[in-house]
Amino acid sequence: MKKQNGCLTAFLVVLGIIIVVGLVHLGVGYYLLSEKIELKEIKASESVASAAVEAISQSAFEPVLPAPVLNSSVDEAFVHDKALDLTGYYFSFEPVQIGNFRLAHIDMGSNNDFIKFEKDGQSIPTWTPFEFEFEDITSKEIQTDQGNFRENSPRVFCKRYLITREVVTFEGYDKQVGKVSFTGKFTTRFLANMVNSMSILTQDKDAILTGDLTINGKTFRNVRFQYWAGD
Repeated sequence: MKKQNGCLTAFLVVLGIIIVVGLVHLGVGYYLLSEKIELKEIKASESVASAAVEAISQSAFEPVLPAPVLNSSVDEAFVHDKALDLTGYYFSFEPVQIGNFRLAHIDMGSNNDFIKFEKDGQSIPTWTPFEFEFEDITSKEIQTDQGNFRENSPRVFCKRYLITREVVTFEGYDKQVGKVSFTGKFTTRFLANMVNSMSILTQDKDAILTGDLTINGKTFRNVRFQYWAGD
């Protein structure tokens, strides 16, 4: 009888130990599961926050495409100093030629021509107030009362320009000549005579405009121009 009681006691002790160990494992498992769930929630929250920050950053810093410009009057590509009247022709001292096309001259309109162009766009299909005229030296030469001209004389119309006392820039394109760009500067002495449509110059044989001219990828450095007001 005592032996049976001892076995029962031992069995109960072992059973108690098993139960305790099981409860401990269960508690540890529950704790780890809770931590895992909490960690997932934290990571999920961090992902949401990161996505929100990224969205805000993109909306704040990604460039917004401008609305299409329908009229050159609101196009900042065309800017000129309205106090200057640079009407006339500008001839290069040095020959500028690429292929069969040689630069004849630069043509600039009056201050009013520029203002009208910037307001209404190109109203004359064959002319803009700032253009580079070329001549095809292989084309037929035509004699007129105003001089000799080449039958094929393409004009590169302005697509962008900036004309100030500090700098003159030009960009244009012609299907024969190609892309033309220019960056230069007028002399201070010349500009002093070209203010407010009160030009006292009819001609200036000195270099009054100097700059770099690029024609269809080829750049001519320090091209110098003289001035003629025209007839």
